[in-house]
Amino acid sequence: MKKSNLLNYHFVIQIITDVVILFLFYSVFFYWQYALKGIHVSFLQILMLQYKAMIIRIFIWLLCAFSTKLYHVTRFTKYYEVIRKVFIQMVIYSVFFVFFRMLFANRLPIGTFILFILALSIIMLTVRILYIAFADKYRVSGKNNWNVMFVDENHNTKTYISFIKKQKKLGLRFCGMFLVDKSTDEENKTFNFNIEDFKSFIRKNDVRIVFLSAGGKLSKEDEMNIRKYIYHKNITIYFIPSVYNDNFNAMEMQYINTFPVMLYKRFPLDYKYNQYFKRAFDLIFASLACVLVLSWLVPLVALAIKLDDGGKVFYIQKRIGFKGRRFNCLKFRSMRPCDENDIKNTQKNDDRITCVGRFLRKTSLDEFPQFINVFWGSMSIVGPRPHMVSEDEYYKKNIREYFLRHFVPPGITGLAQTSGMRGAVEGISGMEKRIAADTYYISKWSFILDIYIIFRTFIGLFKNDENAF
Repeated sequence: MKKSNLLNYHFVIQIITDVVILFLFYSVFFYWQYALKGIHVSFLQILMLQYKAMIIRIFIWLLCAFSTKLYHVTRFTKYYEVIRKVFIQMVIYSVFFVFFRMLFANRLPIGTFILFILALSIIMLTVRILYIAFADKYRVSGKNNWNVMFVDENHNTKTYISFIKKQKKLGLRFCGMFLVDKSTDEENKTFNFNIEDFKSFIRKNDVRIVFLSAGGKLSKEDEMNIRKYIYHKNITIYFIPSVYNDNFNAMEMQYINTFPVMLYKRFPLDYKYNQYFKRAFDLIFASLACVLVLSWLVPLVALAIKLDDGGKVFYIQKRIGFKGRRFNCLKFRSMRPCDENDIKNTQKNDDRITCVGRFLRKTSLDEFPQFINVFWGSMSIVGPRPHMVSEDEYYKKNIREYFLRHFVPPGITGLAQTSGMRGAVEGISGMEKRIAADTYYISKWSFILDIYIIFRTFIGLFKNDENAF
């Protein structure tokens, strides 16, 4: 993997920024402590009196930061990953801070300690989010862009190329694609693969990243030559999987004594303690939602539905959930009674939708009764959205990886929905994109990721989503 000088600069900039922030933060903190005791001192006097304590605290922060990889932030790092890093950093730093205070028999009141940690967390998180946002905007403007190229092709290659071209904040500039047994088309930046032409292209275009498609037509010999050259030139290489669920086939090595064996990786929600933690959060969240929201929302929506067409308030539909089990999914009724409701997806300008139902669907209020499903245990707050039985039967026959979304309980909201894939599914290709998001969620699950998705969902309630109908 190539580590650019620019990446090293970012690493140093983050360290210097943290040191400056901690210095100013502790100066204000000590000044405030002296003021509470009625002692009036200048900031210069604080520096003279507390410089040793500041150096020790800053050193401990940096020590924790290196262990938590706080400064390992790239253009591919997501916001929720930054939040998770800061959260872990603050937990570890808090332990050291408490130990440090106890060691010198100078304990802080619990209220002051909580305020201290909370203030420092907010400052550090805000600075990092602003830093990433600035870096994204800088790359969108065309600065700090890296040239990337693709070699060989599989089922997912075009999707990756399209994604890179659209996501300008990544700062990746597509400059060419080498294919086996294909004629050269310079206008479309497509070239016939030849190892010498490949090397020459990298030198001329200062290629920083090479995407190599797995399962293509490239011979083993050519693949080895490519790898040797790329590693020799210290260029980053990524392998594009031939299917979206390669993460679920990933193997990890373990040892029985000194004998190596391979086994399938376990994912976060395979562990019982994570399952219990997620379930506890679901129960707390769902209970609060039922008491604080549904207690007044149900009567209001019920009244609106009755005044609209006088029909039933709730709609119960069989859907597929955890491990492929069927369950009764609750919703506020938004459509007129029809035999097609359980087999036909809602379309834009669907004449089955009532006047009140259109508002409920646009604002996602029709999904709120599913907090009761969460309370019952048939759903989770965050997870892949459950599908109708007929829809599930169709896609599991036509998409090999479809069953992966049943590895966790279905959710009221999910990563796919907060990534712009809400509403009607656009055929097989549209469902494959949702499966990619769902499998990413399953393989990368963390509590911070759930909180991030919930936050994105909440923000989305106030946006005009054209996919919501």
